[in-house]
Amino acid sequence: MARSAAAEPARTAVIIDVLCEDELLHLVLANIDAQPAFRVRAKFDCALMDAAGRDATRLPLFTRCEFLAPGRVIRTLLDTRANWFRRRQPIRFAVTLTHRDAAGRAHEQLIRHDLAIYRDLALVQRAPPATCL
Repeated sequence: MARSAAAEPARTAVIIDVLCEDELLHLVLANIDAQPAFRVRAKFDCALMDAAGRDATRLPLFTRCEFLAPGRVIRTLLDTRANWFRRRQPIRFAVTLTHRDAAGRAHEQLIRHDLAIYRDLALVQRAPPATCL
């Protein structure tokens, strides 16, 4: 007998992504599902030093996020695209994400990133807003 879609257990989809926008690189934690995620933890295979000299992988956002609402996207600035490559920061890294769904079931996934895809992009910076005199 086939199971109906309603009988399938809900699975949350939590991701770590890198967003390149207006010449800025952001590290993003997102719940791309319609279900909440609990006890979200991210373990990176290397340090990612942001423009302020902090290891972004050790931020509480990645080490102790207790609740991530459905559709929630939280990002932290890494650096400008040019500075990231100039400072010889990691180009490839992997992150293991763990979290629990509302029923308490544990989920784990490995995500690999290769930031080389951003190195040679032709991006246009937005003009700053005009100031009033």
